[in-house]
Amino acid sequence: RALEPAEVSAFWFRLAGREIGADPGHFLALLVRKARLLCFRGEIMDAVAFEVFQDESFVLRVLAWLGFGLLLPLAAAGFVLVAGQRAPGRLVLAAGLLALSIVLFFVVGRFRLGLVPLLAPLAALALCATRAAPRRSAALTAFFASAVLCAWPLALPGDARAASHANLASELVRRGDFV
Repeated sequence: RALEPAEVSAFWFRLAGREIGADPGHFLALLVRKARLLCFRGEIMDAVAFEVFQDESFVLRVLAWLGFGLLLPLAAAGFVLVAGQRAPGRLVLAAGLLALSIVLFFVVGRFRLGLVPLLAPLAALALCATRAAPRRSAALTAFFASAVLCAWPLALPGDARAASHANLASELVRRGDFV
């Protein structure tokens, strides 16, 4: 018989629970790797690699330095500067919960993009902070520590450009467009 969506979900939930229970160390290592992917400066490909768009766009090539590898460290510094204040706390909570949901489920660039509007105000706070700001040295430490984390090399399998072109070729074949 055909299963209801809730039954399918319950099946996979139970299976995941059994696998996590059988090897919790592997599950924790996987979460750490996914957290690294979340913080990585590069875009994690889903169907099309960002590099393919950069190959075709002068503007994207010029602005390539302005990415997650800069936004996250600035947001970390901004977070340190506003730590303990009530209003930014909600922003940080929202960003933290979204980041957790991404790490728990699926890390790709398009899901990580949802963090940008939450991190941008914190990054702006860091950019606008004065030299005499309280916790300035802690903010600088947070900036440099997270910048190192974002920039740390991460081996990603496969060739993102080749996979993107293969996906495009498959879609063109599906459509019958052989030209």
